Parts: sequence; structure tokens; C-alpha cells
Amino acid sequence: MRTHGFGLIEVLIGVSLLALAAMAGIAFILRDTQHSDWVRDRAFARQKSMAILAELRAFVEGGEGEVAADLDGFDDGIGVDPSLTIQPDPADPSSYLPAGNVISGNIRDKGEWRWYRRVSIRPFPGVATRDLRIATVKMFRMRAGDALPGEQMADVSSVIRTVGDAFPTTQVYDVYLVACENVPGWWVFMDSIQPFIEATLTDLEGRNPGLKFRTHWITKLGYGRDEEYAPYTNEARDSRADTPWVHAYPGAMPAGMASQRYYVPEKFGARMNLDGVLTPTFTGDWEEQEPFTDTNG
Repeated sequence: MRTHGFGLIEVLIGVSLLALAAMAGIAFILRDTQHSDWVRDRAFARQKSMAILAELRAFVEGGEGEVAADLDGFDDGIGVDPSLTIQPDPADPSSYLPAGNVISGNIRDKGEWRWYRRVSIRPFPGVATRDLRIATVKMFRMRAGDALPGEQMADVSSVIRTVGDAFPTTQVYDVYLVACENVPGWWVFMDSIQPFIEATLTDLEGRNPGLKFRTHWITKLGYGRDEEYAPYTNEARDSRADTPWVHAYPGAMPAGMASQRYYVPEKFGARMNLDGVLTPTFTGDWEEQEPFTDTNG
């Protein structure tokens, strides 16, 4: 006659099943974290690539008598450089700013630079002129155990020209993009998606001479009709902190998250309660601030 309870084999089977479920959950969390880091790194790489392209363009467009061929000296060949800018070092004009300079924005991981860039300058195929060059910036991410230069995270190109008659007629497309900061969308962070889209459109322009996108970002709804409505958001503390207000849009996120902010306060463009301070409008600086008083006690 069998007594009540579980036998040893049944207990072992149950423990094994629980262990398998726990391992599957841990693996899922790790994959999700790695994907978030990858998305963040890719957005940073594209932004930096576009910034270097802008510096190259400004170099020939800002000086008198400069031509696109003057960019040939910035070509890295098959090498890479940890300085994420082409601005010269005031202490040594023959070299770039140090990689750790705030303009470069590079950082170290375990003593090694995290990011490397490769700038390529080449003539336009079939066009023999000094006034036209194709500039390409590739960005690489170094991780522990990787061989230099690491994983390629961005490859952005742009046509740089210094005369107008050697190019095809420009075709302009107006693109309207909806990115409302006060509309919940848990699948994307507006703090990173807007520069990612802008970089992608610029990349398409660079690969297709004569193509021009004119972007129009739609960032607000009919928000602000009620003078007493001022949703709460945060900058001074992260989004996990307690808040006494009901209408809240989490702003600054905890350290280590995939994005620094979920909702970006300065993009609201309307009345809000920022860390307890009522801000009627945003005009580039926080103006006309007054202490926020909770009239509901």
C-alpha cells in the first residue's frame, strides 16, 4: 500500500523541471539585455559617423578657396583611429583631438578604447574633378577578446561637393514623421529613434546624389487646452523613484538602461511638472519657473 507524499524520483523530476525553466528565463533576460546594448551602441555609432561627416563637409564649405580634394588628407586607408573627430589638437595641429576629449566622446573599457573610426575619401566614379568626393565613415565597437578594430556598427557615406554645376538636379521629398512624446509606446525610445531615422535618411542622400529629404517631425497632439493639466516627468531622479502625481511620463531612466530617457522633457513643448517645478512653456531655456503647489493637498 502506497503512503501519501512524493517519492524521491518525483521530487528529482520536479526540481529538474524548475531548473530548466529558471535557466530559460535567465537566458531570455540576458539576450534582451544584449539586444538593448546593441541597439544603443548602433545608435551612438551612427550619430558619431554623421558628426564626422558634418565636420568633413564644414572643412571644405567653411574655408575660402577650399575644394573637396582637400579632404584626401583625412583618409585613414585601412587603418583606424580612436579619435571620433577630425578637429585638430591645439597642442599639436598635425594630429586630431585626443580620443578622450569631450568632442571626441570616446571612452575606455578595461584600458582599451571602446570605439574606432575609419574615414575613407575617394573620387566619384567616372568624374575627374577636384570638386567632388565621396566620404565614408565606418565605426567599430571593440569588446573584450575582439581583434582590432572590432565589430562594425555603422557605415555612413555622403557626397561632398564644392561646386554646383557638376551634379544632377536635386529632387526634394517632404517626409512627415510622427513622434509624439506624450503618446505611450513601450516598444521604442524617442531619445534614440529620432537621430537613428535622421542618420538613415542622410545615409540614403549620400548614396544617391541629387536625392534630398526634408523632414517634418510631428511631436505634439492637442495637448495643453486645460490650463490645470501639467503632467509630471523627471530629470533629477530616475523613473523608479516614487511620485505623488497621477499623470506621469517617466523621463530619466535608471543607469544601465538601453536609453537615458523614456520621454524627453524638452520635447513636450507644453505645460508640465518637471521634478516638482511647474514649467508653463519651453523656449530653449526653462523660463518663468515657479514652485509647483499641489492644490489637492
